[in-house]
Amino acid sequence: MLSVGLFALPPRGAPRLLIPHPLAFAAISVAASLSATGLGLLIASLARTNEQLGGLGTLLVVTMAALGGVMVPRSVMPEAMKTLGWITPHAWALSAYQDVLVNGAGLGAILPALGALLAFAGVFFGIAVWRFR
Repeated sequence: MLSVGLFALPPRGAPRLLIPHPLAFAAISVAASLSATGLGLLIASLARTNEQLGGLGTLLVVTMAALGGVMVPRSVMPEAMKTLGWITPHAWALSAYQDVLVNGAGLGAILPALGALLAFAGVFFGIAVWRFR
């Protein structure tokens, strides 16, 4: 998607995607990737069959995506749902990406989101390692 925003859409008349703080953008991407990888390992550690893996993975990821604002913007959610969304890495990652890409925030402004994403990664990896033993 990043490549599309940078290279494919501008020749078709769309404005070019600008990344005002590439280091902040990269930090979010790394932290979100670590969180997603940890979640994947956690799901793999909980499932005993391929069918369970698919079902559990879908259940967790779709639920977390819905709560985190991937399916419906958190700005239109009731306050209780907005608050509940913070229990997902999705909400932290989306908020950080929005801060950088829309609001022009730098690395310092997104440190809380990076910390939350890395905490999710640590918890997910920790439980997965414990379960695999």
